[in-house]
Amino acid sequence: MATNLQFINSFEITSSVSTLNCDNVFTDKYDVYQIVAYDLETAGSTAYANLRLIDSSGNVEALGYDFAYLSMKPEASFGEVRVVSGTFWQEFFGNPDLAPQGSGTVGYIFNPFGSSFTFCKWQSFHSQGSVNRIYKAIGVHKFAESMRGFQLQESLGNNITAGKISVYGVK
Repeated sequence: MATNLQFINSFEITSSVSTLNCDNVFTDKYDVYQIVAYDLETAGSTAYANLRLIDSSGNVEALGYDFAYLSMKPEASFGEVRVVSGTFWQEFFGNPDLAPQGSGTVGYIFNPFGSSFTFCKWQSFHSQGSVNRIYKAIGVHKFAESMRGFQLQESLGNNITAGKISVYGVK
């Protein structure tokens, strides 16, 4: 994969949120985008920090997400998760937790602005107490439509209180 990254935009979480829209970051200028998130934290319990796509009309897409990931836990057996027709790409941004425990991710979105399926792959890391966990995943959004951005979406009811997300075009 090419390694020439072109900075597009960054987003910072500075208050308690259940969603964060990172809109107008995908265009016809690039076929591949890199998303880097770090220092994601909650004010309390663990959160699931998921990703949903935003279509060309500004609507958050809530259907059509297939994905599979490998959960690598040092204190337990590795596990696999496979989901067909989900409502988001689960744990794209990991599992943020109470500071100083947090999460981060490096992910790639393929062909989001085109009019075909959008694919992705990501690796996320998170710390829960003294345990560190890593996820490696792939996914597809099964609707052939143009996407202009994405949303970080928390699904356990534990808002995210801090973090940074940067988006790059890959040349």
